[in-house]
Amino acid sequence: FRFMKRIVFIIIVLFIVVASMGFSDTRKGMAAGLAYQLDAEFLGGGSLGNGVLFSFKIPKQPILFGIGFRVGAGAFNVSFTADWWLINNHINGIFYWYLGPGFYLGAGTGHIGLGLRVPIGLQLFIIEPLELFIEAAPRFGLGINPLNFPEVGIMAAIGFRFWF
Repeated sequence: FRFMKRIVFIIIVLFIVVASMGFSDTRKGMAAGLAYQLDAEFLGGGSLGNGVLFSFKIPKQPILFGIGFRVGAGAFNVSFTADWWLINNHINGIFYWYLGPGFYLGAGTGHIGLGLRVPIGLQLFIIEPLELFIEAAPRFGLGINPLNFPEVGIMAAIGFRFWF
């Protein structure tokens, strides 16, 4: 928790410092990045776990993919996400935001889950081609082993991506 507080503080400071700087959106079609991923369940009893998320986008494809994993303390979780940013708009200066439908599949020690998610994210482009982002994605799905329906939760991530 202390680590997350420090990361959030650093990002807020960076937002303030560079908010007035101009930026030209010259992102092309490919991206790769890392993030810290969180998952919280609210209904259904299945969590996909917290851990590291590798995100990537293939040129000329509208989908941003994510592969997450966590290993430790007798548990292993892996997750896969695919999101279509239906909206990706400029807010002001170096700030952008996105929203769109997606899906997830996760498996871990004693649990498998799949369903739909709706990521909404805030992007900050400090220097070209670096993006800092924070995202929250409410999720609704089905748990298998044991069978749970509905499973309702939220997935979140904070990290960076490079656009090429």
